Amino acid sequence: MFKDKIDKGVQLFIPFKTTKPRDSQPWIDRKLKRKTHLRDRAFKKCKKCGSEDDEKKFQQLKHEVQREQSKAYWQFLLLWTIIFSLVVIRNFTNSSNIISRTIMALLC
Repeated sequence: MFKDKIDKGVQLFIPFKTTKPRDSQPWIDRKLKRKTHLRDRAFKKCKKCGSEDDEKKFQQLKHEVQREQSKAYWQFLLLWTIIFSLVVIRNFTNSSNIISRTIMALLC
């Protein structure tokens, strides 16, 4: 009985907030995460030692990660744009043959 009143009070008076998961970037794959980790390690080494070679390696990794993240993002958007347009075409034409040929052409 006491526990029920506490639970009811908690539900009534304590606010709560639902949050999104932190990892909400589906275009970031394992390969890109590994490269990001290497970039972060190079940054720490660059700041700790301060050598010019370490700084060059960090800058190179930084540019590679930026380039690959951008490329992965736009590929992800392109894929979902194509999928969305194919679903719309399928709804209007009821022709799954066109969709299957298009998907096979994209995947191969």
